[in-house]
Amino acid sequence: MRTSLSLAFLTLLTVAAHSQEKLQYFDVTGLKPGEFVDMHHSPPRSSPTSEKLVHDEKGLESDRCVWVDGDTIISDPKEEPTGLPRVCLVETRDRRAGWVEDRFLTPGEKLPPPPSTDISHYPVDVLATIKPNLEYCKVFYLDDDFARNDADLNGDGINDWIIDWGSVVCDGSHTAWSGSLGSSTQVLISTKPNKWKVRFDQYVQDLKVVTQKGKTVLSIGLHGSACGKKGTFECSKIVSFHKR
Repeated sequence: MRTSLSLAFLTLLTVAAHSQEKLQYFDVTGLKPGEFVDMHHSPPRSSPTSEKLVHDEKGLESDRCVWVDGDTIISDPKEEPTGLPRVCLVETRDRRAGWVEDRFLTPGEKLPPPPSTDISHYPVDVLATIKPNLEYCKVFYLDDDFARNDADLNGDGINDWIIDWGSVVCDGSHTAWSGSLGSSTQVLISTKPNKWKVRFDQYVQDLKVVTQKGKTVLSIGLHGSACGKKGTFECSKIVSFHKR
């Protein structure tokens, strides 16, 4: 279980380490829209609250639950106590953590991690390419396939970058750079180690990295108009960045 817990949590985890269970996932239940349930620093209800869970939170991680009798924590009973509340240490996908009564929890499923907002790890040339667009967004999220760097497209031994702007959520919209033509796509090709330059900037409906005649190239699907046809007609092209 990922943890970003406070010292209060860590102290309690040390005390209750033997109560660790198999990792499980919960959704919040028993609340109406607009209602919330408190998350506590430690199992007793009298402990300070840390965060709140809203009615539709899902995919909460938990690897330990205990029972409480007032301020007494029962972490490893020989028999399950009757009439005592059971509380579980849960952590949300955005890493809020706390103890919650299990009457507000129902079995759920593991959810994918939230989209990233971090662009600091990208190389300088990639940052220079994506920043102008992202600056239009007050809030943005990047899906995992926003920027891929897994193919050498010009045969120089250096992997190149493919930027899919259809994988950006900008101010709540998935279509800021997408439409009937497809999604804006940029390809940055290496010019030397740690240097890339935009060599392709076009709307595409589909993109695959393929091998043709021993060379790695792009197979792209375009709006029909790119082939002089109606928009609904299939239009595909091969794009190569290899020197002929």
